[in-house]
Amino acid sequence: MDDFLKPMKRTLTMWSDFNRRPKKTPFERHICVYSGSETFKMASPIFRKNIYVGVFEKLSPDVSPIDFFNIDYEHFPFAKQFKLLEVTLQPGDCLYIPAYYYIQSKTNGEDG
Repeated sequence: MDDFLKPMKRTLTMWSDFNRRPKKTPFERHICVYSGSETFKMASPIFRKNIYVGVFEKLSPDVSPIDFFNIDYEHFPFAKQFKLLEVTLQPGDCLYIPAYYYIQSKTNGEDG
């Protein structure tokens, strides 16, 4: 992996058990899982209105109030009008995330 990701261009992303809101990633990213299992759910920026970004003053303008893993369609009816991209990564898997996508993750643990 060191030959592929040169030391100066390498970053480490630490994901804990997810308990925060989906947030826009302003840059392209690659996320790799080295152990355990991680599930990611993503929404394209074209669905910004459907995921209620910038609607609530108490949240940052780039944060969605929706829990991508448990969407409350009663409170967020426009969320029915889009589909999330979902992928579960196992050890050795990597994921490319385009710039400006909204992403939320959930750690599944060692077994997946």
